[in-house]
Amino acid sequence: MIRLAASVGSRHKMVMSLSGQRENLPLTALRGVASVWVVLCHVQPIWFPGTAAGIAAVFWLGQAAVDIFFVLSGFILACVYGPLRLNRAPLFWLRRVCRIYPLHLVVLATFGGLTFAAVLLHRSGFEHDWKSFWVEALLLQPFLPGLTPWNPPSWSLGIEMLCYTLFPFVARLFAGGRVWVTIVAAIGLAAAEFYVLQHFDGATSGQGAVLRGLAGFHLGMALGFLSPRLRPSLAAPASLVATAGMAAGVALVSPVAVVLSAAALILALSPELGPVARALASRGTVWLGRVSFSIYLLHAPLMNLIQRVPVPGGHWTHLAVFVAVLLPMSELTYRWIERPGRRIPAVLLKA
Repeated sequence: MIRLAASVGSRHKMVMSLSGQRENLPLTALRGVASVWVVLCHVQPIWFPGTAAGIAAVFWLGQAAVDIFFVLSGFILACVYGPLRLNRAPLFWLRRVCRIYPLHLVVLATFGGLTFAAVLLHRSGFEHDWKSFWVEALLLQPFLPGLTPWNPPSWSLGIEMLCYTLFPFVARLFAGGRVWVTIVAAIGLAAAEFYVLQHFDGATSGQGAVLRGLAGFHLGMALGFLSPRLRPSLAAPASLVATAGMAAGVALVSPVAVVLSAAALILALSPELGPVARALASRGTVWLGRVSFSIYLLHAPLMNLIQRVPVPGGHWTHLAVFVAVLLPMSELTYRWIERPGRRIPAVLLKA
């Protein structure tokens, strides 16, 4: 699968559209699929607790989609930035802060404001803990277990920030080594991912959460540095095999099989070739991928609000209202918060 003498220049076809370079549509779409899986994981036990055990288990596997996010994040950043020079690290960190914090702070502040208003009106059923609020605002909650979560999915953002902090230094290590060293590192990190998913599956704070992020993100980085050496002729069959592995993982209810197969799929999709890449690159799934960060951060607070409103039709009506609000709201926050936030570094550099 790996060709030792390939052009590093092919790495640049992987980058995001806002960087001014071509976006890898299948990988964008994969992020969208993962975000929907996370949402289903949270919706099912709250609104449909009586779901058949087999179906509920598939929804429960949505927690492994967060690990897929970690792998995908490391992979894309390795493809975009490659061997980042350390003197460029401050700009890299600024870009990552502006990618994460604007939407995170807006969502948290909005939910906090609504909670405060409900407390004043004596209509709040939320166990508000304002100390936890400020810890979560700084994305420190995964490192301080035992706090009351305001927006539970945001735990992974704190881990992402840790991975971003380490990225320039680890990227130099990968760039300075031979190809076989990177291959060995990828195998070792895959083994680490296996161990972490076996022992800390679903952990959202403490040691388990940190290890989930570090193992997945750096596995993605290793694969990102190997992606230019993937033979295009092997991309299509490899993506089919990886997809079959993910399907087997779902059937076996195995987070390990799902995440490691997804890591192989991410690598196989890098040339954007084959039936899996074409299927993922449809307009709808690509749109879901572009707004996936908004979906991820908005869905839990929105569920919290909607389930408090009594409506005819029970939970199916709740679900319909939830979807009808979540998707347009995600488009709006993507356009008016995420994208402007990403432009902040360029504005600051021009000032």
